[in-house]
Amino acid sequence: MKHLLPVFLLLIFFASCFNKTPNEILPKDTIKALLTDIHLVDGYVSTSLGETSQIEGLVLFKSVFTKYHTDSATFAKSLRYYTNRPKELKEIYAAVTTNIDKILKHEQKLSAEEQRRNQLIMRREAEKRKQDSLKQVMLKKEKATRDSIMKLPLKRRKELLELINKKKMEKLREEFAKRQRSERFWKFQLPIPAIKNK
Repeated sequence: MKHLLPVFLLLIFFASCFNKTPNEILPKDTIKALLTDIHLVDGYVSTSLGETSQIEGLVLFKSVFTKYHTDSATFAKSLRYYTNRPKELKEIYAAVTTNIDKILKHEQKLSAEEQRRNQLIMRREAEKRKQDSLKQVMLKKEKATRDSIMKLPLKRRKELLELINKKKMEKLREEFAKRQRSERFWKFQLPIPAIKNK
């Protein structure tokens, strides 16, 4: 019995050492999120060479480490730890790739929505300009007509204005009558009686 106790304690010690990550190593979930953000920052810094200086890049990386309450030394140590365990590293990078793909799809969706919104705004503005230009043309025509009428003698001017008003009233009456006929036809249409064969 005395020999079994030390063997049992050694077995428990070794079992706990193999399955646990050390305290100074970042957990898998944290390293997945951290690597995702680091790769995004790295992509941003590398694509904007002229726009972003090295100092700004370092500030961005530092902000990522601050977000996850860690530093670059702990990150490097954790990355070395997971590099020595290829299965775990493969699992981590599969999650990182999935996260980046989701972010890219979301950005593409937002970009497509923004393009549609901009196209819609441009169409509305073009339609508004078209309506405004048509209104301007009509106003110019009306002004030209008014000006030419105003040049006529007073008697002739009154006759023309009465004629124009009369034509406008006739047109309104015709439209009103047409609308009433169509409403009466559809509202008061009598059912057709069935014919009985004898």
